[in-house]
Amino acid sequence: EGGAARDIMAELAAALPAQREGVMRSYLQELGRQTLGYGHGETIAPDKPLAEQGFDSLMSVEMRNRLNRALGRTLPASLLFDYPTLDRIGRHLLDSALRPEAPAPAPSVADILDEIDSLIGQPLAQSVAE
Repeated sequence: EGGAARDIMAELAAALPAQREGVMRSYLQELGRQTLGYGHGETIAPDKPLAEQGFDSLMSVEMRNRLNRALGRTLPASLLFDYPTLDRIGRHLLDSALRPEAPAPAPSVADILDEIDSLIGQPLAQSVAE
């Protein structure tokens, strides 16, 4: 299972932003070839629906499961139906599923004091302000 040996997350992290779509496309084509049982020289068109290229529902679930393992995510079972081409899957993954979570904004002093107030039941902010 050559595709599982590739660390796609590390490859994406190391790639320049302009290269990530190509890295993802290459990875998805490799994964698609493995899922279909194709040899290395056989290609899967990135812009043609997978169903037209031999994918059935079982293969779609298998590919989604491989993606789950490779990406460390739980993707929806309908992934390959909602995004029927490799390019659309790749863009979806890069735009949403793999986008790092934005860090939560740092709480303000007032927010922290309000939280302490709620925990101890006394307005701490008032005594600090005095």
